Amino acid sequence: MFKKFVLGAVSTWILVSYWEKHNKREWIKCKRV
Repeated sequence: MFKKFVLGAVSTWILVSYWEKHNKREWIKCKRV
């Protein structure tokens, strides 16, 4: 069970960090225009 929790937390963190990077890129694109 603990392993499952760790896996879920890691995958969630990866998703969040990826989304934040993508969001920043979109924000920079919008600011440039």
